[in-house]
Amino acid sequence: MNRGCQEGEQRAFIGILMGGLDGDCGQEGSKMKNMKDKTICYCIGVKESTIVKAIQEGAHTLKAIQKATKACTGNQCKELNPKGRCCSSDITAIIKRETGKKSKSKCCCIDDSHTAAFSWKTGKVDSSKEHIEIKYGDIHNPLSVAIVSPPFKRVFTVQFLIEDNKRNEAIRKSIKVELDFYLLEKGEPNPWVYMKHHCTSSGNMYSKVHWIYWNGRHKGLNEAGG
Repeated sequence: MNRGCQEGEQRAFIGILMGGLDGDCGQEGSKMKNMKDKTICYCIGVKESTIVKAIQEGAHTLKAIQKATKACTGNQCKELNPKGRCCSSDITAIIKRETGKKSKSKCCCIDDSHTAAFSWKTGKVDSSKEHIEIKYGDIHNPLSVAIVSPPFKRVFTVQFLIEDNKRNEAIRKSIKVELDFYLLEKGEPNPWVYMKHHCTSSGNMYSKVHWIYWNGRHKGLNEAGG
């Protein structure tokens, strides 16, 4: 298969998984009007528009921004940020610009939790915000199985959308194997950024387990199960 055909097939595949919505897989989407939507947190991949939106919704401190957007919770500032430093001061500058209030700027890189390995836990995920959806089965009629939030202090939250019973046992087991491999065992320095890229890969296309990135601009998924 030549590259042009393969890329076309991948775009068609993504369109099927997204249910016909004009969504993104690994991209942040359209820019805010009258704002150059630049990346602020390079570790997690958080744009300025996401931070501004969080501020407008009441997040007026660095800690609140971290909780709302996961920005400034990574540990690769020197490697990924072109400025070679933590994004905390950039975030507090945006807070001051938008609210007129000062917020303490604490470098996220000095948090001891960043020396620990990544992990995942089950819990509630806000599907109206940035997340990854996991589907299982044939690409033309896949089953929505779980949604995953970006990591907070190196912990991913996973909400299963199907019941934990005998009928779904094999599917849930397959999903747990993928979660362990891609988020933990593969050893990526930033699993979230890697998984956003994986959404567009041919491996994701031909697998029975499909990962789909949602940037939060669309209405959340219907949630069932736990």
